Amino acid sequence: MLDLLHNHEQHMKPPHKDKLAETKKQEAAIHEALKAQQHQQKQAKEQLLHEQARQYKAEREYKLEHDPEGKHSKRAIKEQRELLKHAEKAATGSMCEHGVQRCKICFPHREESEKYIGHERGPALGSPAEVEDDE
Repeated sequence: MLDLLHNHEQHMKPPHKDKLAETKKQEAAIHEALKAQQHQQKQAKEQLLHEQARQYKAEREYKLEHDPEGKHSKRAIKEQRELLKHAEKAATGSMCEHGVQRCKICFPHREESEKYIGHERGPALGSPAEVEDDE
């Protein structure tokens, strides 16, 4: 009798496979792989554009340095002007120990309440005037 019961367990159907769940798992794995591939492509493209921008900037600086009288782009002229301004500020020696022009640590900003100590507020517009009684 026990033999029949054990034999019966062997002939039971295997549990039903959920094909929809398996398909969803496969699609999710494909989607994740595609996202990873696109992310890598985006990183490579950003790196390439960054390198190109750096190269163009170096070319602009080189052309401006070797031919200052020639025609140059507005960007090249602006970059040159900023470099000269930065060099002039560095030459004046007003840099703080942090390497910044007037950083907030060395030159703290006053709070708003401290800025207007000497000012007094008058009565609000439309309010009755205050009359002082001298008795």
